[in-house]
Amino acid sequence: MAALPTTSFAAETRAVQTETAPPSGLAALGVDGSVLLVQTVNFFLLLLILSWLLYRPLLRLLSDRQKTIAEGLGAAEAQKRAAAAAEIERAEILAQTRQEAAGLITQVREELKAERAVTRAALAKERERLVTAMERRLAAEQAKLEASLHAKLTSLIIKAVERISQVNPLPPADLAAQIAKTVKDLE
Repeated sequence: MAALPTTSFAAETRAVQTETAPPSGLAALGVDGSVLLVQTVNFFLLLLILSWLLYRPLLRLLSDRQKTIAEGLGAAEAQKRAAAAAEIERAEILAQTRQEAAGLITQVREELKAERAVTRAALAKERERLVTAMERRLAAEQAKLEASLHAKLTSLIIKAVERISQVNPLPPADLAAQIAKTVKDLE
């Protein structure tokens, strides 16, 4: 029985030594080395898997998105340049159109001046023709009136002479001379 107590004393001594001995290194922090090793391997495996399954597709997605944005910005810049070029072209076309319009207005004014001159010349000719025609008509009317007047006057003179000769008879020779003189005076 003596052996038993030694064994138990040795076990007790060891238990006391382990309990009383302060832990050193990572054990002092409460970290078990084998668990740390397993956790480190797990971390790197998870990092590798996430890198392959998530990180690369995410980077590819970001890269594609960046390219799309760059293309959009390039297209917007191209649109801006095209709009500026279109504005310049519009301004040039507008200036050219205004210049052509001014030229057309000047041309139309010149044509109107020429037409007015031709129309005025035609109107002057027509007026001259009408005036000449009216003068001829008036001259013909005047000649008719003078002839009619002359005939009526002659008739009146003859009647007047006949009455005078009835009242104061003159010899026929004197009467003819007096009638001729009166007619000449009237003409």
